[in-house]
Amino acid sequence: MRIKRFLCKVSYVVFLMWNMPMTAQVATSVRPETWKEQLEYTLKHHGEEAVKRRDGNETGFYLKGYAYRGTIDSERELEEVKSRLFSDVANTVCYYDKTHDAYDVVSVGLMRCLSGVMERPVMIDVIRGDCEKGMHVGMETIELEWCRNGNTYRSWAVAEKGGRIVFENIGCLIADMESMVQCDRDSAESEREKVFEKSCTLRNLLGMELYSYRMYCRSSFGEDGILKSVQMRAKQSSAFGWHCSADIYTEGGAIDQDAYHLCHWKNEVTPPWGSTVGESGTFTHKKE
Repeated sequence: MRIKRFLCKVSYVVFLMWNMPMTAQVATSVRPETWKEQLEYTLKHHGEEAVKRRDGNETGFYLKGYAYRGTIDSERELEEVKSRLFSDVANTVCYYDKTHDAYDVVSVGLMRCLSGVMERPVMIDVIRGDCEKGMHVGMETIELEWCRNGNTYRSWAVAEKGGRIVFENIGCLIADMESMVQCDRDSAESEREKVFEKSCTLRNLLGMELYSYRMYCRSSFGEDGILKSVQMRAKQSSAFGWHCSADIYTEGGAIDQDAYHLCHWKNEVTPPWGSTVGESGTFTHKKE
């Protein structure tokens, strides 16, 4: 019955963040440094007790626990791990509504069968090539146990030895909207110093960064109001399968000549399944 209900809703299937807003509440940035810190972070923020406190619903999706499964000692073991992650019987996540709760954990095989109906690629397959390039002998493996609505799902994670997780096939694919950190400001630090900054970082349930961008501009003016100096920079980063870009540049206002600085900025984020979203705009700095 569960699969039947899922099939009835397949025409509404969309992945999380297909309609993800580019604004959200600012949250505290967290950057776990090892796979154990990542999983303890997940248990703290997305474990059973955290879900109960936040949602008042113990049947919500949460990480129940994890177990260390050892080091990948050979190419044969590496292929076995890849099979656990990407085979048809492996678990993955599918979203079928525009809300963050409307998703199911299903087999990769089912997702592949439905990909034609959904008219978009299966996310885990899109990023598989990049993930496999990052996997090698000597990495560590961890088995995770997730729970939702009384059902238990297992996933596998691969991590650098003593380092962070490279990939995991359930929580790694779920964006934690509460983790989003944003900054939007265009302000005066003094009558002659103007600063513009726009940034955003989004992580998944394991605390892994999905994408991040920052655009910054400082315009300095002399006592006479003439533009004296400009500092601008833009930087971005993204996870496997994601693409993020950010740019900021001068459109008008020459140093030692004009009494203004006109800038243009833009950013774009493309998730693994395509459908780029972004923003752009202009601002003008002048001496107050």
